[in-house]
Amino acid sequence: MIPEKHSEEAYLALAKLKARRFLQTGGTAPQLAADLWKLYQDSNYREELTEFSGLDDWYVMLDDGVIEGDTASVDEAVRDAAQRLIAGLPRRGARLGEAFSSGAVSEPPSRWARFRRGLRLGRDESSG
Repeated sequence: MIPEKHSEEAYLALAKLKARRFLQTGGTAPQLAADLWKLYQDSNYREELTEFSGLDDWYVMLDDGVIEGDTASVDEAVRDAAQRLIAGLPRRGARLGEAFSSGAVSEPPSRWARFRRGLRLGRDESSG
């Protein structure tokens, strides 16, 4: 059965297809995380795609210098999340503490948390 165009099920099917292609062809993990984050939004925030929002955020924060670390652990988490998505297994949540210099395990901050942090930093700089 083909899902109805622009339905939650259609976006989920597309996400699984993108994950499968990524695993087969070795595409880039940051691009998959960004693509599936967009599909997470388009699918009306399907539970199966939630993890990719946090993974995409981590790439953004690493690129912007908000946090320190390398992307190797994040890349591996994206591959693992893609495999679970295809297999229909429950998500684990993005816990990549080993990707950061501190080694602390924590959930990635949301984009809203990053925005609020930026506002605080801006206020601190202007008041000093």
